[in-house]
Amino acid sequence: MVNNIKIVSDFFEALSDEKRVEILLFLIKEGEKNVSEIHKKIGMTMPAISYQLKILYLSHIVDFEKKGKEKIYKISDEHITCIIKDTINHINHTKKVRIKYNEQ
Repeated sequence: MVNNIKIVSDFFEALSDEKRVEILLFLIKEGEKNVSEIHKKIGMTMPAISYQLKILYLSHIVDFEKKGKEKIYKISDEHITCIIKDTINHINHTKKVRIKYNEQ
């Protein structure tokens, strides 16, 4: 039997990297993007972005569609967007700072 606490822990571990959060904020703001488009915005190497996207994909945080040889990445569902936005709202409320969803 799979440990439910482990599943939740793994999910939040996937969100624990600054670059992965930056990628998620970009996808939330801009919608579906390929690795090249993410690379232009985030500034990491394309292999590094692909690695981060793989972690997010395996955690069911992002999904992709294949168009020819290209993968187009997107937020997997509205729950992910809500989790990110609620987290930012929580930080804004408790830390008395102003983080915006579109700070990209």
